[in-house]
Amino acid sequence: MRRTARQLAALSVLTSASASLAAGTASAQDAQVDEPSTFTSLFTANGTPDMVADNDGVPAPGEPETRGTFNHRVNSDEEIIC
Repeated sequence: MRRTARQLAALSVLTSASASLAAGTASAQDAQVDEPSTFTSLFTANGTPDMVADNDGVPAPGEPETRGTFNHRVNSDEEIIC
């Protein structure tokens, strides 16, 4: 369970970092939308323990030999990211 929490924390950091690197103006919607049947692109972020940092940017290495992958599926026609 402890390892899972650290992996989730690492993925959260990676997701935040990848979202901040996206170009353009972002808008948010509070309501959920249905998942599209197709996607126009896929962005994959891979993380290793040495890439983990806390909210202040201080390195907080994760468990040795762990890896994390997060896929952002994008449908630019409908402006949906899953």
